[in-house]
Amino acid sequence: MIRTIARLLSLFFLPLAAAAQSGTNTEQFDLTGIRGRGTVEAALRQRATVHRTGDIANAVALQRDLAAYYRTHADTARARQAAEKAGTALPSGVAAPTQGSEKAPEFGSTKAPAFGSVKAPTYGSVKAPTYGSVKAPSYGSASAPSSDSTKAPSPGSAHAPKSGTPGGLVTIPLAKPAPAPGPGAMKASFYHMNGPSSETTWDFLADGTCLKTSIGGGTGVSARSSERGTYTISNGTLEVHFTRKTGASTTTVTGGDRSTLTGSTQQASEVHRYAIELLGTNGSGGMVLDGVTYKVKTW
Repeated sequence: MIRTIARLLSLFFLPLAAAAQSGTNTEQFDLTGIRGRGTVEAALRQRATVHRTGDIANAVALQRDLAAYYRTHADTARARQAAEKAGTALPSGVAAPTQGSEKAPEFGSTKAPAFGSVKAPTYGSVKAPTYGSVKAPSYGSASAPSSDSTKAPSPGSAHAPKSGTPGGLVTIPLAKPAPAPGPGAMKASFYHMNGPSSETTWDFLADGTCLKTSIGGGTGVSARSSERGTYTISNGTLEVHFTRKTGASTTTVTGGDRSTLTGSTQQASEVHRYAIELLGTNGSGGMVLDGVTYKVKTW
């Protein structure tokens, strides 16, 4: 009786132990022969990493794919070992997953498109816009605001609100623009000594303006006058339009203990013409004005 029970137990447990040992061997994946970094190699490594212990069917499928991979790379020894692990792991009547179930495609079963099967666009298939198809705005198509909408103020029409009158306007006069330089405009200064204490100077500026200054004096008296205006030089003639005159004088009483200062400024509109000869380039050597020689002023 005891022998019969022992024999029945051995018949029951021995197949289980063999299956457990076989399953453990099947779940040992040899990845040492995988050298590449491609998509297939990465997929095999990933499947071995996520494999769940005890999932014999999944292990068999992976071993078969490893065997196919190693055969493709002429690694006969590893291919045989993987095939043996796949063939001895499953009990009779239990099949490993077939292609299209849970295992990844066998190496080489998923091919990349053949060269030329996916064509790049040929030259001219995607055309650039032809000349004139995208038109630039024609002259005047983007119109400026009308004269009634945004109008720049004319000289003298700039307005500010009147004091105490909301919305009221008051005219603010604008400064007049400086006159444009006339012909012969230059930058130079000249002087002539009329006597021991009398001198006349001319200062010409490149903007077409000038200043004539006369200085004189005697015993107890000194005087200074200046005339400003605009000038032109053409065909040996200096034409000056004086617009302002300024004069000042100082008188000292005998003994020097008291002086009297007087002065005046007035607007003018006088035109004077002189015969002029410039010595050197733009008067670099002086000038002769109505027969009087002037030297270059350097101070």
